[in-house]
Amino acid sequence: MPGLADKKEASRRLIVRLTLAFYLLLVLDGALRKWVMPGLEKPLIFVKDIAVVAIYFQALRHGWWPKDSRLLKGGLVLAIVFVLVAAVQGLVLQLPLKVVIYGLRMYLWLLPLAFVVGECFRPRDLKPVFKYTVLSLLPMAVLAAGQYATSRDSFLNRTVTGEAAYRFVEEVARCSGTFSGKDGFLSYLSSAEPLVIASWMLLPVDRPVPRLALIASSIGLLIQLVINGNRTPLLQLFFSLLVAAGSTLWLLRGKVRRRGMRNIMVLALGGLLIAGLFLKRQVEQLSERMALREEGANRLELQGRLAGSLFHYWTLLPRLSPLGQGIGIGSGGGAYLAAGARGAASRAELYEYENSRVLGEVGILGLLYIFYKYWLIFWLGKKAIAATRRSNNPIPLQLWSYSALVFLAERITMQNTLNGYAWLFLGLSIAANRIGSNQEKRQTDRLKPGASQEAFHG
Repeated sequence: MPGLADKKEASRRLIVRLTLAFYLLLVLDGALRKWVMPGLEKPLIFVKDIAVVAIYFQALRHGWWPKDSRLLKGGLVLAIVFVLVAAVQGLVLQLPLKVVIYGLRMYLWLLPLAFVVGECFRPRDLKPVFKYTVLSLLPMAVLAAGQYATSRDSFLNRTVTGEAAYRFVEEVARCSGTFSGKDGFLSYLSSAEPLVIASWMLLPVDRPVPRLALIASSIGLLIQLVINGNRTPLLQLFFSLLVAAGSTLWLLRGKVRRRGMRNIMVLALGGLLIAGLFLKRQVEQLSERMALREEGANRLELQGRLAGSLFHYWTLLPRLSPLGQGIGIGSGGGAYLAAGARGAASRAELYEYENSRVLGEVGILGLLYIFYKYWLIFWLGKKAIAATRRSNNPIPLQLWSYSALVFLAERITMQNTLNGYAWLFLGLSIAANRIGSNQEKRQTDRLKPGASQEAFHG
């Protein structure tokens, strides 16, 4: 019936708008907590959950919950197992109920969001994400530059706790942008890099922003990469460029391939040239900080966390407690809620490596969560390769490049904003794999050899 179809489409569009609101809150949540309502910094952590509740309600009410997704079914089985484990832990380890709930939230709350977003977003719905993320890079660079240039205890560098910002080098503050801390800011930069790279690889008619705006945003991104004081976004940039190079060599065709190869080289060489000529002092400071490696347990960044997350947890198996130390106890929020020695000890031992901390918190059944993440990334990578080849479009694999690293190496069960970015962008990556698919209602003519699918249409 046309009326029912229109109603369902209206609900789909509402879910898209609610998802964009969730994304906006991810970016602005820290600004609200630091500058606008500092007295409400703790309750504001959960304001994003209002949008998530509304998304789940609309999805269940109007049939947007994916019914045939094996991965979602596997995730729901995993959720049931983890709830049972958490209940046993609460009784045996006498964990506070608020710690158990917070831990389950970090592991499971946003897992269905990825699949609902993947179900509801059409390729054209990705364009606002690309457009406004890319356009936000220049004003964010101005803010970050202001934080870099002012003292660690200035208003711009205010933290949610009221303390001075973390140190970059000497008395220079580590930039946090509009976020409550460095992890959120690094998630913003790392997720923006594939969007910028994909925008440069697209034909001019398909780009989400005009050329001059893309140039300005790219320079803004470069400035933030140099002054943020962390290697994580640099390594994400390297991986996304590597994926882009592989796409142009083996998957893309015709004009898209030629433009992609040229623009990747210009982007990389131009960035190095600008950094060397105009940001020399900042590059030296970044090199100095990396050489010092003086942050104790935090000194290992993405490359160390990647190797540690992939291999370190195996060394824990012989001495692993079957029940674990308590779900969520190794996260910042969980340890804060527990306010006990167990939380502090677990964070000290398992802080660096995501998979090690999962096993430490959940015990042997944590392997289910680890292998589930690997299953997600492997499945999504296969789909992204097929979508990139089919549509002659770099977007699917570029979005996958962020999801791959964040799920393999980053501490998504520890930090709220990082958790939100991980599951949201996984959903956007699922949606991007529809580009050029026959499943979409909006069909396009069969591609001629070397032609480009219109970037943000199915």
